[in-house]
Amino acid sequence: MTQEEFRLKQDLLTTRDPDELCRALLMALARETEIWRDLRAIIVSERETIKRPSSLDALRDLNAKKETVIWKLKMLEEVRAGYIRKIGRAMGIPENEVNMTSLSGFLEGEVREDFQSCRRNLKSLLRDIHELNRGNQNLLDVSVALLRNAINFIQELATGNPVYQNSGRLTLSLIHISEPTRP
Repeated sequence: MTQEEFRLKQDLLTTRDPDELCRALLMALARETEIWRDLRAIIVSERETIKRPSSLDALRDLNAKKETVIWKLKMLEEVRAGYIRKIGRAMGIPENEVNMTSLSGFLEGEVREDFQSCRRNLKSLLRDIHELNRGNQNLLDVSVALLRNAINFIQELATGNPVYQNSGRLTLSLIHISEPTRP
């Protein structure tokens, strides 16, 4: 746990004023947004690495960085959830109904605007990360399909039972590249 995260948790334990809690929550959300941006940068790098040959070590390094970032995000998620619960109690919102959306309805003035802006930024960033991940997954799926087809072709040639057309050309029946199916 970083010193900043420790301080945020200490604030959560000692502060009871809803405005102070909201400001502390905004600070935690700003930190969380920063870490989500780090994850986005790693995913963009991952996409470029996937496109390069001999990139296995680089992909492993990026995966390790992603795991670290995800661990940080999980810790900040706990801090955020604690703030949201405590703010909800201070504002009289039932615990089963308190979330970022319900909180924004109870906030007023600059705090509400800051909160909604932070929420919109996070939502946009998460949507962007989702699309990047989907693109990376498609690249990997196509790569795997190409590798499988190449292996099948080599195995067909190695079996000694190749199929020839009337013209004498080899039939490449197994070479078929298609987009992977998505559920």
